[in-house]
Amino acid sequence: MILVDSSIILDIFTEDPKWFGPSAAKLAALGVKMPLAINAIIWSEVSAPLASPEDAEQRLSAYKVLPRSEEHTSELQSPDH
Repeated sequence: MILVDSSIILDIFTEDPKWFGPSAAKLAALGVKMPLAINAIIWSEVSAPLASPEDAEQRLSAYKVLPRSEEHTSELQSPDH
């Protein structure tokens, strides 16, 4: 499982002219290999600029939201492993 940083998700959500392509490509490649996850902090950072909690739920549904007790487990891996 890979914990995805909020900056990568925001690159995609905002369709950043410089980073959308590389960020989307990397997530797509990694998502085929293992599940993508976010934690409560990342969820908060990414959902803050969205229109509503329902919008956040929909847009973040592709990611497993880790409970606080799972954030530092050995299940998380770096993309190079």
